[in-house]
Amino acid sequence: MTVFDVPAISELEGPGARIFLKIAGSWAETHVAEPTTPCVVIVDRPEACGRRLFLETCHSRALWNISDLDHFLGFDVPRPTFTLGLELLAGSGTTRHAVCLQRGLSRSEEPSVLGTLAYYPMPRVQFSEDVQAVSVRTFLNPGWHHRLELHCDNCTRRSRVAVRPPPEPLACNWAPQPSSGTSPSAAKAFGIRDPYLAGPPPPHPGAAEGTYGRPCQAVQPPCWGYADDKQALDAAAPEIASLPFTASAVPFKLASDLRLSAGERKQLFHRKSALCFYPDMAMPQGWLVGYMEFHMDALDVQAFMSFVCFFGMALPLICMLTVLLHMNKHNRYKQQIQEVRLLYQRQQLDEELASLEGAGSSSTSAATPVQS
Repeated sequence: MTVFDVPAISELEGPGARIFLKIAGSWAETHVAEPTTPCVVIVDRPEACGRRLFLETCHSRALWNISDLDHFLGFDVPRPTFTLGLELLAGSGTTRHAVCLQRGLSRSEEPSVLGTLAYYPMPRVQFSEDVQAVSVRTFLNPGWHHRLELHCDNCTRRSRVAVRPPPEPLACNWAPQPSSGTSPSAAKAFGIRDPYLAGPPPPHPGAAEGTYGRPCQAVQPPCWGYADDKQALDAAAPEIASLPFTASAVPFKLASDLRLSAGERKQLFHRKSALCFYPDMAMPQGWLVGYMEFHMDALDVQAFMSFVCFFGMALPLICMLTVLLHMNKHNRYKQQIQEVRLLYQRQQLDEELASLEGAGSSSTSAATPVQS
């Protein structure tokens, strides 16, 4: 059976509390083929899971849009009263509370027990006022390595810190009232142009008199989404030996070997990315605990410039000098060979002239008569 990690909360925090679950499996075909949404109910014991729980309206909500349907489906489930209270942490948090799932084309199928709940103390994290500067390498050993320390109580191995990129700038015109999802401070922090602070642009062509184009769409919270989804740049676990851990600073190591493209660098560099804390991997939204700013690594830029200068300037110059020296050497050797050849030919001519002179003197002496 699967063990689902759930944070323990007090009874005072109970009204309106929710439990978030990630149920593994392939849900892509289910989302397309089945008209009935799967339903999840938390029961106090596995034996209580039955068809009678699903006769009425299902109060759980399947998170289709943010789930990776090839691997899991997230659920937002109302928290029953028996799951409240810090006394659930006794005995390592293990209980008989179970997850009951009704999955099928109709409610006629028997529901199944997927696993039990294990409770852990709710972490408390302090917001980091300092913007974390991260050096990104794109040439040699692409990626980044950054060690982060957060003031956290009750952090566990389930905890994650994820880096989420800044949202895209608002692609809209002036609207008559502010968007409900973006505050001026959030817009300033993420580099978003706030149209309500900049003043109204000219009226949109074709718009009615007195209006200024279409309204802006609400921007999602910076930490919306799972810690391990495709939008998150990295998700790190705490580097601690004994858990739960209570200390002034808990280390997290953010590391990635991703080589950023030009578009990704343009989106990330010199803009603040959100630093999000997740109590566990089933949370569909993290807590904003700080900001990170990516920039080019100085040594990596130096290595890239050295590479460009060497292969773009130094190496061609070296090759040109080598060719010139080789041609000079070739011409010099060619001249020396010609001089040696001329010297050898002159020696041959001298030898031939000497041999001809010797032959002529001997014939002259032979022709002269001897007088008595």
